[in-house]
Amino acid sequence: RPVRRIRRDLLFSPVARPASKLAARIAFRRKLKPRLRLLARASPMRSGMVRAARQAAAMTPSTAHERLRTPRTPTKRTRPGPSNAEEVARGRTRTKPNPRSERQRSVEIPPPTQETQKDGQKQFGQDFIEIPVPSPFSLAQTVCSYGYFSLAPNRWYPADTDQHEDHGIFERPLWFGESSEEVVHVRVMQRLPPSGRKSSASDGDKLTVSLSRVVSNPSHRQQITDAIERILRVRQPMDTWWQLHKEAKGRGFGRTYRSPTLWEDMVKTITNCNIKFSGTIRMNNLLCEKYGKDGAFPRPCDLANLDVDELRVNCKVGYRSERIIKLANNFETGEVDSTWFEDESTDIETLRKKIMSLNGFGPYATSNVLQLLGRYDANVEAFDTETVRLMKSLGVKGGMKECCEAARKRYKRYGGYLFLAYWFELWKFYEQSTGSISTRWNKQKFDDTF
Repeated sequence: RPVRRIRRDLLFSPVARPASKLAARIAFRRKLKPRLRLLARASPMRSGMVRAARQAAAMTPSTAHERLRTPRTPTKRTRPGPSNAEEVARGRTRTKPNPRSERQRSVEIPPPTQETQKDGQKQFGQDFIEIPVPSPFSLAQTVCSYGYFSLAPNRWYPADTDQHEDHGIFERPLWFGESSEEVVHVRVMQRLPPSGRKSSASDGDKLTVSLSRVVSNPSHRQQITDAIERILRVRQPMDTWWQLHKEAKGRGFGRTYRSPTLWEDMVKTITNCNIKFSGTIRMNNLLCEKYGKDGAFPRPCDLANLDVDELRVNCKVGYRSERIIKLANNFETGEVDSTWFEDESTDIETLRKKIMSLNGFGPYATSNVLQLLGRYDANVEAFDTETVRLMKSLGVKGGMKECCEAARKRYKRYGGYLFLAYWFELWKFYEQSTGSISTRWNKQKFDDTF
């Protein structure tokens, strides 16, 4: 009864009618602050009542009275059911999760996606593709290995904390068709043996890909398969790297995430230069929202004819607008031929000079594109301000020049895999900073951290 009286007094606190809404709000909050402090010290139900009082303090008097006139509908608590990742795999999610159990989970609850297809929701399970992978292979370690996995239109749903990390699920839209004019949303899952494992290097031999629509044309199905294999670097050999780095082998780390196309990788590289990563996230979100069909990443033809100012304003890309449009035209005219760039037989120095000749690609951007292409024979050194952070955490003193030189000496013994060794240590540094392994990061965790 005393608690109810305090709450009633808070909401019905009498306030004189000042001349403006702003003055009314200020007067109302001033009236509540002393009571809020008293309540925080004295109430046995402190946490719940303080939260209610703070909500009341954020309201104007008229809003508070209106809320009291609106009857509250009681909500049912549901018992915790199967794991969220398992329900996503079946296309179902809980619409009313148990708040207590959800606080113990690291995975965010995605919207219902299979059994009830409503506005803007995708119905998975219309078709399936199976992709063989080498053994050992870890879906979680492959996806959650490079920052681009968190950029639109990618989505990673980590497994529950009591499950193996490879129960996580990766989703995104992909282009397919004769002219890449159609979009399909894919959900990638790893088939795991029934027995639990402590190692993250999984011995599952196939990935199961659930599609949001039926794709019957064999060439179109192969397009989707090729795109997923590129994302996960399925065909990239790991033997030499894992012989050099036993810790990375034990973790299953080495196939760092990349995009399904060279075009998308290069645009993401442009948006990643000279800006905090939160800005990179914002720009890629807007590119997909404004110019991508059905949430997909826009194609070169979608951006090639845009006005520079239009792209700058709509996607908040700043001076990068001109560079992105020029790159789109280079892809459209064939000046940038993806097949030639992806060919492993292409001379590495010729490839480096070609990338450097493109507008917006300096030493860092060029090195980043080379590692995304898997050209570790190029002695890739994609060093930037993050290198300085890492080296200083290891005790190196000085600026960019001194830290980059220290990094070269530290990872020189890995030869052509210098970048992978550097990135593995930097990625562990990020995980230590956040207090959790990257395979357990959901979107909110990543956005809050970077």
